[in-house]
Amino acid sequence: MGFATEEKPEMIVWRGHAQFSIKVEIARVKGTRFGKELLQQIKLCQGRLFGRKASLPNPLDLVCHHCLPLFRRLAPQTSLQDLSLECFVHSPTYHLELVDAGSNEDIRIEGEDECLYTPSFSIFPMRTADLLEPCKAIPHFQARRIWIATTRVRA
Repeated sequence: MGFATEEKPEMIVWRGHAQFSIKVEIARVKGTRFGKELLQQIKLCQGRLFGRKASLPNPLDLVCHHCLPLFRRLAPQTSLQDLSLECFVHSPTYHLELVDAGSNEDIRIEGEDECLYTPSFSIFPMRTADLLEPCKAIPHFQARRIWIATTRVRA
């Protein structure tokens, strides 16, 4: 999911329970082969009519394709099976940026060494003392004890 303008394409990619937030400032990659191709694809897409079945390239696909080896290395698991709810909502998040490498390598990816585990949702226990009496009878479960699609063990 994302968007691409002539100044800065941005996107978010999920692989397994890892999240990758990727941005490319066109000014920082403009002189590279990748930057030229990306800007060309963005300009081609600007004239595209909604719903038209043209086979124009998607600039976000170009960014994603360039980052794919890094995605595979940082998030080798693509399944959500055997994850607790607590683990899922505290997914690893990487903020990546594609920049000019300043050499024959064309571009490089910055941010792969910094991983945040910022919770996606608040999973703090709900205060039950303030609930109405009928609501206090509702069972409570800890997020670490709820599993997402556990693998079944066959006997």
